[in-house]
Amino acid sequence: MIHVRQVLRLVASGAALCIVADSAAAKQPAPGPMRALQKLAEKQGHPEAAVRDLEDLGFQVPPDVEAAAAGVTPKALQKAVEQEGPLAARLETALGKPISPMLTRQIQDAESLYADSLKPLQEKYAQDVSQITGLPQGKLRKVLFTKQGAPTGTKKAVAEIEKSLGRRLSAGDAGRFTDARDEFLAACELERKALALQVAKIAAVPRSVVWALVR
Repeated sequence: MIHVRQVLRLVASGAALCIVADSAAAKQPAPGPMRALQKLAEKQGHPEAAVRDLEDLGFQVPPDVEAAAAGVTPKALQKAVEQEGPLAARLETALGKPISPMLTRQIQDAESLYADSLKPLQEKYAQDVSQITGLPQGKLRKVLFTKQGAPTGTKKAVAEIEKSLGRRLSAGDAGRFTDARDEFLAACELERKALALQVAKIAAVPRSVVWALVR
């Protein structure tokens, strides 16, 4: 039986992998060889071995291989992404097994701190847009965010702002709005990454799996 490590070595010797010039950086396998590796790993039922071999040989582990090694199937992950409710419950769906009460509490605490970290970012975003448009922050919060707290899409937000103003935004104000929204989204992404990393450590699952579930 061919081992995934042998596939990697054969692929590497054939120069079919894209190797980063900086020797300290992880090597990124090319799509073709990676498909062959994943197919072999699935056939042999050893995704964990695929992860170990990729890491041992200095290659970056693709998220789907990493997820498979943790026992997360694409179908289960998609179901978890579409599921409502707390992060711990959705993570259980992705893993296909329950998480211990102690770990569940830790994840809930982390999610609560994450929600709290978004509040000042949302306030600043509303304040920035208020300064640009002259609209009150209270009204803008209903325009800039959904009932679930997610940011409203740019086109919808601009349309609602212009409706409230009774006029089109000038090119300058539209540009400043876009800058404010980009700054807000970038700040939120940093918090989201921090939560994904924290929960990944708590539950001992790949960060890419948690990242897919964090909202």
